[in-house]
Amino acid sequence: MREWITAAFDLASTMGIEQIGGHWDAFSCEVLDDAARTEEAMQRIIQIYREIAVEAKARGQRAFYSEQMYIPSEVPWTLAQMERMLIACNENNPNGVPVRIAIDVGHQAGNHYGLEGPDLRYEEWLRRFGATSELIHLQQTTRDASHHWPFTPDYNEKGAVDIATVLETIAESHRAYAQSPVAAALAPVDKHYLVCEIIPGSTKTETKLLAELTETAAYLRRFIPEGGLMITV
Repeated sequence: MREWITAAFDLASTMGIEQIGGHWDAFSCEVLDDAARTEEAMQRIIQIYREIAVEAKARGQRAFYSEQMYIPSEVPWTLAQMERMLIACNENNPNGVPVRIAIDVGHQAGNHYGLEGPDLRYEEWLRRFGATSELIHLQQTTRDASHHWPFTPDYNEKGAVDIATVLETIAESHRAYAQSPVAAALAPVDKHYLVCEIIPGSTKTETKLLAELTETAAYLRRFIPEGGLMITV
């Protein structure tokens, strides 16, 4: 995977793209069954990301992204892990680009693996870390799953994601960022891209899907106009 990432940096830079991202790691069940091996894997991921950040800077990139997930095999999947990774991947690494973590508002479904409390609320993830991430994935979903539904009246009635709350918690994150433990290691961003990640079932027709995407775009434009929304904090 590291070789793939390095090659992707070169391709991205050639295309004029300044940053790439994805979810790159996966811990095996055998590793997760052993606390010492899990910690070793966590330290290895952090060290590799620090090295990749240096490679990224040398290849003309300005940031390197991973994505926050909701199962223990794909880190970070807790608020504590997110804080740890943002600090450990970025502190005292002046030759590297910032390592940032994309936040998905539907990836707070760790209840299936025993998580509870703030870890299960997208509002808390955005409040604590929204200021660090240019890339935020939007989906409509219930709080116990990651459905990747569109933002249509039927799904909005069933789902828990409120766009006004998303925008307000991002603003709160910026207002309080100077007091964040992450602030000493990572500067906040000055722009956010809210990207819809709508994943339909395999039997949904193209006609239905396109209609839902059109409706989703119209709904989101109630909150974010063409050309973007300026938030002053």
